[in-house]
Amino acid sequence: MRTVLVKTIVMQFYRINSGFFLTVFILLFGLMNGKAVIDMHHQIMLGISSSLSFFAGASLVWIAYTIKCINFTTRTLKDPSGAFLYTMQTLGNKQQKALFIMLQFLLMAPLTVYGTIAVSVGYFHGNILYPTLYLILQVTLFAAGIIPLHTINNTWNERRVTFSLPHRKFNFGQRWYLLLYSINDRKTTFFGLKLLSLLLLQAMVAANRTEPNRESFSFLILFLIAAHAMLPAYYVRFSEQQMSFRRNMPVSRSHHLANYLFTFGVIFLPEILFLSINVHHALTTQVICSLYTSAIAVSLLYTSLQYLPKLTTERYITYVAIAFFSSLLFVASFGLWWFTLLALTLAVSIFLTKYYAYEPTIE
Repeated sequence: MRTVLVKTIVMQFYRINSGFFLTVFILLFGLMNGKAVIDMHHQIMLGISSSLSFFAGASLVWIAYTIKCINFTTRTLKDPSGAFLYTMQTLGNKQQKALFIMLQFLLMAPLTVYGTIAVSVGYFHGNILYPTLYLILQVTLFAAGIIPLHTINNTWNERRVTFSLPHRKFNFGQRWYLLLYSINDRKTTFFGLKLLSLLLLQAMVAANRTEPNRESFSFLILFLIAAHAMLPAYYVRFSEQQMSFRRNMPVSRSHHLANYLFTFGVIFLPEILFLSINVHHALTTQVICSLYTSAIAVSLLYTSLQYLPKLTTERYITYVAIAFFSSLLFVASFGLWWFTLLALTLAVSIFLTKYYAYEPTIE
C-alpha cells in the first residue's frame, strides 16, 4: 500500500506542481551568484531562528504549503480514478495513520529539508526558542497528514457542516471579481506568493544593508513578476469558463483588459510599498514606479498569451521563461521604461486581436 500511495499521490503531486517547484527553485537559488545566494539564505535562516516576524512569516508559508498538500491528497481520494484507495478501510487505525503521516512527510520534503537546515543554523548560533518552536510546528504539520483519513473512513456517514452567518451585502463592483476569486478560490497560491515575495525582499534588504545594490532589487522584482505568472492563467480560465456569460454582455474588449490591469495593479501594491518604505535610499521614486508599471505590463502580457490558440501549460511555461530572460537582457540594454512600453504594446496587440478567437485548451 505504501508503494501505491507514493505512485498515486506523491509522484502525481510533484509532477503536477513541477512548474511551481522549478520557478521557486530558480527564484531562491538561480537569481544571484553563489556567494550572494549563500549569504541570502544564511540571513533568512538566521531570521527564522532569531526574529519573531521572520519566524511568523515562515510559519505561515509552512502552514499554507501543508494545506496545499492536504487538499491535494483529499482531492485525489475523492476522484473516481482513486476509488481503489478506499480498500485502506481494511487496515488498522495505527497503520492508516502511519501511512498518511509518511505520505505527508514525503509531500513536505522540500520545506522539511530547508527548515531542518534553518534549525541547525539557529542552534549553532545559540538560538533556542524559535528553532524549538519550529520543530514542534513541523511535528504538528506532519500529524495533520491524517486529516484526509476522514475521506476514507467516513464514506458511509458523511455530514455536511453549515454555518449560519448574518446576511450582509457588499457591493465591490465588477472590477474586484478577480481579486475576490483569488482570495476565495486561490487563497493558498495567492497568499503564498505574497508571503514568498515579501520574505525574499526582506532577505534582500538584510543582505544589502551595508551597500544596497539597485540591480539586485530590479532583477529580483523581474523574477517575482515571473513567479506570479500562474495567476494570469487562473484568471483567464476563470473568466472564460466559469464567467463565460460576460462575453454576451455589452462590454468591450478594452473593458475586459482594464479589469485585468486593475487586478494586477492591486496585486503588486505590497511589493512596491515594501520597496518604497525599506529601500527608498537605494531606489529612486522613478525606479520604483518603473518597476511597478513593468510588473503590471508583463502580467498583462502573460494574460494576453493565454488567448493564443492551442496554448498548453508546457508552452506557456516556455513563453514565461523566454520573457523573463529576455527582460533581463532588454532592461540591461535599454532600461525599464522601454521594456515596460514594449511589454504593454505586445499585451494590448495580442489581447485585442486574439480575444474573440479564444477557445479553451483541453489538456
